[in-house]
Amino acid sequence: MSQLHSVCTVVLLLAVAGQGKQSSFKRTYPELPSPQDRRMNELPRTSLREKSTKRIEALPLLSVSSVKNCGTDHDPIQLNTLTLPGVIDLKASFNFSIDAELRLQLKAPLKVALKVQRYFLLWWVTVPCIEGVFGTCTFNDLCSLLPGQGNHTCPPVFTDHDLPCGCPAGPGNIKADDVPVNPGSVNIPEEVASGSYRLKTTITDGTTEELMGCFDIDLKLH
Repeated sequence: MSQLHSVCTVVLLLAVAGQGKQSSFKRTYPELPSPQDRRMNELPRTSLREKSTKRIEALPLLSVSSVKNCGTDHDPIQLNTLTLPGVIDLKASFNFSIDAELRLQLKAPLKVALKVQRYFLLWWVTVPCIEGVFGTCTFNDLCSLLPGQGNHTCPPVFTDHDLPCGCPAGPGNIKADDVPVNPGSVNIPEEVASGSYRLKTTITDGTTEELMGCFDIDLKLH
């Protein structure tokens, strides 16, 4: 899969499934102390744009410590389990297992809003959207970015494991074991530093704004 397809696919899979054995483990950190410190709650945007063409030569290791539902039991996308390796090497292939439920048919456009924060100097700092892919970004039509959308043929990794690769998708269960993922040639912006991150993923119907699902993900880049 291409880099953009890989990113969108991982986002969608993380969005529709929860962590497996590690789901009971949660880290807690202090929040921002007060509204007057809000000016410190964002990384400098100017310097990020100036550096956006640089890349990290050594790709980081990634570990996911927690994935949990931040929506309600009535949301159309329900978490069950997502089993990942303890540490994911972004230079190598890895396998995951997934169990989730789509309670209605998901149709285009699907809007996905990501809020990414990094733990820095005793509180969480919001990471702005970098190059339209990394950080606090909004995808107004996730379906159009999936590899099987339109008249495109689904890649074998989707068909072999009966995974949706376009819209509409569902209703029904999504359950697959040992699904291989090859990150391929992933370009990591220099601004994406190592450290602890939390990612809030909100999925809504792009037409009606109805909430489809909401998920909190805690991860670390090493």
